[in-house]
Amino acid sequence: MRQEKFDFTINDIITNAQQLFLKYGYKKTSIEDIAEATNRAKSTIYHFFSSKEQIFDAVVTSEMQDLRKTVTENVDKVDGAGNKVLAYLDSLVEGLSSKLTLMSIITDEIKDKTVGKNEYNKVVESENAYLTQLLQNGFDSGEFKNVNREDLPLLAEVVLSGFFGIVGFLIKTDSRYDVKKISRLLKTIGGQII
Repeated sequence: MRQEKFDFTINDIITNAQQLFLKYGYKKTSIEDIAEATNRAKSTIYHFFSSKEQIFDAVVTSEMQDLRKTVTENVDKVDGAGNKVLAYLDSLVEGLSSKLTLMSIITDEIKDKTVGKNEYNKVVESENAYLTQLLQNGFDSGEFKNVNREDLPLLAEVVLSGFFGIVGFLIKTDSRYDVKKISRLLKTIGGQII
């Protein structure tokens, strides 16, 4: 019962902190704000998290875990390495539309460069590892014949650079996140790469 109470408290802190980061930004959100939003004392917040940075990290980690679960489920539903890569890109677009803290990192809306850069690097490393594995599976199955095995990590980086660039560009120029538009573009580009 005690562990359940701890888990509930941690999740409540993360959920409320996420909303505050989105509403006011990372810099303008304080531990006091998070404590007030959760109806807890500051000391309670510090019992679970040593700093605002650690809370922000927990928010991003939570969103990344939710995103990974959704993406993996969608990728596992399709056959063929090429289709899996396209399902990955499509699911990533769709999933990010509900992960607003991750989106704020990817589109450079987190103005604290130290925190934003660290979190951005975590997202990129995680996605790069996953996409590289998908590409390696396609290479091993003989589906991706036009790429050398040693180039697969670089190909994953290129695809993700394009992905994050497209997402950021469309958001900044259209002031909206059009999932269908981005998905259509990624399928066109992805189809040319794989």
